[in-house]
Amino acid sequence: MAQWLAPKLLDGSAPEMGINEEIRAFVRGLLAEADWPPPPPPGMEVPEGMVWVPPGPFIMGGEYGFPVQVARVEQGFFVARTPVTSAQYRCFVEAGGYDKREYWSDEGWRWKQSERWTKPRFWDALEWSQPNQPVVGVSWYEAEAYAHWVGMRLPTEQEWEKAARGIDGREYPWGDRFDPDRCNTDESGIGKTTPVGKYSPRGDSPCGALDMAGNVLEWCVSLYVEWSFNWYDAEKYNVVRGRSWRDNLRNARCAYRAGCEPSDRYDNVGFRVSRDSFPNNC
Repeated sequence: MAQWLAPKLLDGSAPEMGINEEIRAFVRGLLAEADWPPPPPPGMEVPEGMVWVPPGPFIMGGEYGFPVQVARVEQGFFVARTPVTSAQYRCFVEAGGYDKREYWSDEGWRWKQSERWTKPRFWDALEWSQPNQPVVGVSWYEAEAYAHWVGMRLPTEQEWEKAARGIDGREYPWGDRFDPDRCNTDESGIGKTTPVGKYSPRGDSPCGALDMAGNVLEWCVSLYVEWSFNWYDAEKYNVVRGRSWRDNLRNARCAYRAGCEPSDRYDNVGFRVSRDSFPNNC
């Protein structure tokens, strides 16, 4: 099966299907030296500060994530190379983003008004808000509003996972073996966020995205449904991916998924933006 599947992942013809961990590991070995991703199509310009993620199949899932499977991203897209930094987010704050209704969803505006949000939660703490650190203390609503302000969106979790691990089902953005010198997790002992790109290029994903393991959890547009302890009362959360400086190597794997309430504003949660990609002549 793995020998049949590996070339089909490369040429984009692999169908969506469930596989097991043994097949994933075998495919990973077969594609370890594969030349992926391919360059963007002719006529397509990659925006500054972003990387291109091609459409097509990829191996998704694993322990604490979705079941291991071949999934598809039908449309190629751009994703930011790094999480949004405090310097980037400051432009939104200083442009009056918290006062402009057009950037906010109805529910987000209600939360912002009722909680009197005018800036991220840890905005005035120098430990968390250096210009090149990822912005933290922002809710899903604030992340969404910022994305609208820059004319972009939050990634789906399928997009996020493909940008993080490519097509071959690798455990971490750089490969299958954890390396504390490639990411900011609990093993680093730093105890807070680090400047974006500190671990580049050794910690980069196949597509060239930085900090997709450790540093900060990242909001996705996708919903995450988790059952409460009563087992019958479902609550809705938004997906967070990537884990953070608080998390260990087990949870920093690309497949790991979790959820937070969209109003949560933690010191280990940030986000990155994405947008659809189209050739210039379309």
